[in-house]
Amino acid sequence: MSATPFAAWAASLPEPPHRAVLDVREEPATAAARLAAAGLGAHHVVYEHGGTWHFAAGSATFEATATASTARHGERSWHAPAPRGPLAAVRAALAALRAASPRDRTVHGWAAFELAHLLHGDPARAGTEPLLSILVPSVDIVLRPG
Repeated sequence: MSATPFAAWAASLPEPPHRAVLDVREEPATAAARLAAAGLGAHHVVYEHGGTWHFAAGSATFEATATASTARHGERSWHAPAPRGPLAAVRAALAALRAASPRDRTVHGWAAFELAHLLHGDPARAGTEPLLSILVPSVDIVLRPG
């Protein structure tokens, strides 16, 4: 797989945002829900870890199926086959992000349960939907009770 589509995608992204860490008076989950409803990006992720809530939003995404990958930013898309599978495609996308920006960049993502089928030698059951998805945020906020 050529890294060229991913290099062009990564180069199209603005510099990584500074991460804001906020101590909020209301429940962090409520604050995260407010941020999600505010429409700060085309896509968003909200998750909790150890009592701290995280909100990230942006328009840059990367998705990989069993056979292909698509990177998007705003209205632009870059497509590439993934002959070595979705893990190699994500590895290439993350390498392109590192090469494009000298600053550390946070990404958020998920893996579908169906990825297990592919990893355990049953690609037919992996389906055609995205198996791995990444959001590259333009807004990155950590919410702590306080």
